[in-house]
Amino acid sequence: MLSVSTAPIATPRLILWPVHPTHAAALWPILSNPALHTWIAREPLRTLSDVERRLARIAQRTAPNRVDQWLNWTVWRRDTGEAIGIVENTVAPAQTVQVAYLFSPSIWRQGYASEAMHAVLDAMQNAGATACDATIDTRNAASRALAPKLSFRLIETRASDDIIAGAPSMEELWRRDLG
Repeated sequence: MLSVSTAPIATPRLILWPVHPTHAAALWPILSNPALHTWIAREPLRTLSDVERRLARIAQRTAPNRVDQWLNWTVWRRDTGEAIGIVENTVAPAQTVQVAYLFSPSIWRQGYASEAMHAVLDAMQNAGATACDATIDTRNAASRALAPKLSFRLIETRASDDIIAGAPSMEELWRRDLG
């Protein structure tokens, strides 16, 4: 298990708070937006109660298998106080982290995802993570462009069992070594 502070993470434009169920109302418009789910297999959350339940579950910091650790943050703009996304990290026993993120389409291509991910990757590295992995659908041009900016390198491209946007998914595994 990684030892990561529950204090917020501050960047020049953002505050990242550990996920809490009270963030559900602010995240509801984001997590229910179908545009966010164009390249991921998970369905949009349908109700505010769905968002509350999901946040309550992932706020526990321990996966149901009691092996993996969940370290997740909600992302907020400092200037407006507006919630703009969520960053999710699943830490395996070998101290490797699977990273994922969802950000409001209203702020895409403004550098917020990059800024938030740099902060989270630094926190993971400082806590002792050995590597971070990201799995990206090959059709997701924005995330594929962001990965090398975050010092990830492409490891492999493989077929997925998922059907996304009506077609079988091909996915890329990207890795950033931290150790």
